[in-house]
Amino acid sequence: MDRAILGLTSYEGVAAQPQAALDDPAVRGIALDIDNFGGEVADRIRAARAQKPIHAFVADNALSAGYVLASHADRIILPRTGMVGSIGVVVLHADMSGARDQKGIAVTLIHAGTRKVDANPYQPLPEPVHARMQAELEDLRLIFAQN
Repeated sequence: MDRAILGLTSYEGVAAQPQAALDDPAVRGIALDIDNFGGEVADRIRAARAQKPIHAFVADNALSAGYVLASHADRIILPRTGMVGSIGVVVLHADMSGARDQKGIAVTLIHAGTRKVDANPYQPLPEPVHARMQAELEDLRLIFAQN
């Protein structure tokens, strides 16, 4: 099956393309054009399982979203040193307000929308914002784990 004709890119291809760009002195920058329906793929694998058995062969690792896809197979086969799992979600908030204050840097956030700057790194994270983000992450984790 010719992946290029079908418009598909393998993980190997995704990994090789940035390296090819780095190796080419004529390339001045790299742009990523991402169109990925990971959830759709998992749903299709689950639906296909109703018609034919599906085995997931893991070369080394099926972590995070890779495990979500493999988990829809009837059977997962991996080497003794292979790893599967690690389903979860994470978000980072870096509170840089102390460093900013020490350096005498004043930041003015000009924004539209009541929550647009809720988790900005120039202010401590307010507890209500933290609680809302935690609840959203838990919802995402449950969706991710159910796939």
